[in-house]
Amino acid sequence: MRVWKNPWAAGLLVFAGLCFGLRAPALSADDGVGPPLKPAIVFYFDTPSSAQAWPAIMGAVRREVAGSEYSLPADIDLLPATDLRPGSEFGKVIEVHLRGRCDVAEQAYRPVARGPLGWVLRVGGEIQPFVYVDCERLAQFLDPKMLGMSDSQRSDAMATAIARITVHEWLHITLQSAGHMSHGIRRAELSANDLVTTGSPGS
Repeated sequence: MRVWKNPWAAGLLVFAGLCFGLRAPALSADDGVGPPLKPAIVFYFDTPSSAQAWPAIMGAVRREVAGSEYSLPADIDLLPATDLRPGSEFGKVIEVHLRGRCDVAEQAYRPVARGPLGWVLRVGGEIQPFVYVDCERLAQFLDPKMLGMSDSQRSDAMATAIARITVHEWLHITLQSAGHMSHGIRRAELSANDLVTTGSPGS
């Protein structure tokens, strides 16, 4: 783990190929009256073409939550930002910002640009509820693993990788810990194989 200092935040934590980034929730309401509001993860896409990957990403996140050894809320709302409506209320909100094109993976070899695949910010000692995933860098990182796959297989692999990075960062936020484990989704480094292969990553 490296800590990057910048003038806008107390520290930018970059976790070996994975990362997180957060802001204060845009939507959060729970007045204590009536049943508690459900938490939500809201996904923001840079481009309309990336938004076409939403069904695959949503399904992949659901699978990762169901198979997680950690207590993540199975009833959490998952939705793209375009589905938000006036008056929408959630208990807690995590925003996931997917940068670049997430609907396709690289088709030709290019060296992977330096930098994290995902990240979060820690401000004033608190990990903020915003996750950032660099889809273009992720596509380059996964390209050797996905050579020979069909278009649908590549799309599923990309969605699985996005889901696993999201869950990795979500756990940092939920646990408010920059720590890692020696196995599973909380490993400090996840390989391309860990990000796309069926089953628990890094086990």
